[in-house]
Amino acid sequence: MTVAYQEVVPVAESMLKRYSMCNYCLGRLFARQLRRVSDGATGRKIREIVAETPAGKEERETPAVYGQIDAKRCHICRGLFGGLDTLLRQMIDATEGYEFESFVIGATLKPSIIDRDDCMRSAYKLQGADGIKTGLTRELGRRFSRRSGSRQNRLEPEITLTMQPALGACTIRSKPVAVFGRYTKTARGMPQRQEPCTNCAGTGCTACRPYDASSYPKSVEDAISRILFESLGGTAVRFTWIGGEDRDSLVLGSGRPFFARIQNPKKRSISRACHSLGPIQLSSLQTVSTSTVRPIPFSSRVKIRVVADCPVGSGAESSSAYTIPLRSLKQIPKNITVTNRDGRHARKTVESLTYRRETADTFTITITTDGGVPIKRFVNGDGVSPNISEILGAPCRCEQFDFVDVWICK
Repeated sequence: MTVAYQEVVPVAESMLKRYSMCNYCLGRLFARQLRRVSDGATGRKIREIVAETPAGKEERETPAVYGQIDAKRCHICRGLFGGLDTLLRQMIDATEGYEFESFVIGATLKPSIIDRDDCMRSAYKLQGADGIKTGLTRELGRRFSRRSGSRQNRLEPEITLTMQPALGACTIRSKPVAVFGRYTKTARGMPQRQEPCTNCAGTGCTACRPYDASSYPKSVEDAISRILFESLGGTAVRFTWIGGEDRDSLVLGSGRPFFARIQNPKKRSISRACHSLGPIQLSSLQTVSTSTVRPIPFSSRVKIRVVADCPVGSGAESSSAYTIPLRSLKQIPKNITVTNRDGRHARKTVESLTYRRETADTFTITITTDGGVPIKRFVNGDGVSPNISEILGAPCRCEQFDFVDVWICK
């Protein structure tokens, strides 16, 4: 018997004479001091040594003290460790269908169990001994790791299992998955963002989650959410949009980039193949380390249909009697200033501008510009200087605009 065991055996012997204890609870109280890994094996070893002491030989016929006892009679856990196989089955059932490589286990125990454990450690001055919750989650983690082929990771687990033995329940929460992708929109009349659910205020519930994938999507956000739910599962999606468009704007070319964060997903990988729902098509889908929350610089190529009114003082009775001189558009400066609603100013760059006349008062312009330029205000002059109306000397309005392409700037 080593020196370490010589130190703990008298304490364990005194403890076992007074209380019935299972091997897991007995071993847990001394495992750290003995530098042992397995609580159950440590408890068995201590019990065997105690049984060979002079007092143990005299009372060898007392199985509750020196032999293996029924776990239900354990003074501390009251049979909790006797149901490890049941708890393990609950964990396996709860994780069915989930993809994960790492996990962590938590537990909610009855206060009476924790109180008895605290009293035992205090009465025998077992400072540094692991608590019963730590011992339970460690043993379950060891068994679950062997069954699932995954590993424990307390810092960044992909799934978190919470055991509630008193209720016979096991709840699971999975780490969010961040996805990057692009979408194109080939039909008008669909907004980018979904109206918040009045039932949950957008946090995610059965009332707003798009279970019926066959119905026509209500928004771009709705369509993308359905595709992501079908591919990854989950309970809610949070989006970081790279710019936005009007309800009646098209998004063409390679599509608008976006980031999405899926809460409680079952899958952790997604196919890069194109996915379609209604007029929305997704491409370039891939999981990323994290969804960004900082503004991302991007540029857009936008096709704008503009209607110009007859300028004041032109002498024409109607706009059809006056042809807007579009040559002035060649003089538009490269830098424009956008005044936001809160009074702050932002400097934007117009890389290129081309135009094509349709009628005397209608024309189309195509611009390549920094992201964040308010297209309609750029045309009518509301808080943007210089603007189309100012350069042409006539009040103009944006009738329609489409995004030819959108790309992220390096």
